[in-house]
Amino acid sequence: MHPGWVDTPGLATSMTGFYNKLKSSMRTSDQDADTIVWAACSREAEAIPSGSFYWVSEFG
Repeated sequence: MHPGWVDTPGLATSMTGFYNKLKSSMRTSDQDADTIVWAACSREAEAIPSGSFYWVSEFG
């Protein structure tokens, strides 16, 4: 499961250049949580084979 890039203090301090370039397109912690909630609760996600890759509330 990969929720996407999330705006966190750890990312801001450990990858400063990356963070500064992409911070406007990063997700919030609340947006981040929706992927794992979707994977746990969605009827659509129930049909996806175990071991699959989840990306931002989608199967890919």
